[in-house]
Amino acid sequence: MQAIEFESHLSHGAIPVPESLHLVDGRRVRVLLLFEEMEDRTVESRDAIADLLDNPMVLDDFQPLTREQAHER
Repeated sequence: MQAIEFESHLSHGAIPVPESLHLVDGRRVRVLLLFEEMEDRTVESRDAIADLLDNPMVLDDFQPLTREQAHER
């Protein structure tokens, strides 16, 4: 078995693996997970804004408001 070390960020309960590793679906791997303790924030204390900043929504047909439209609201 080959050992490879990399850093990644947890996203929606998944850990993205670098594409440069050329792993294929179904390949058997062994995972050792090391993580740093969170000091101030826990997962439960995160709010929707923090989640959106970490994982922005991508919309194909998004059109931002003009300055005038934003001020009308």
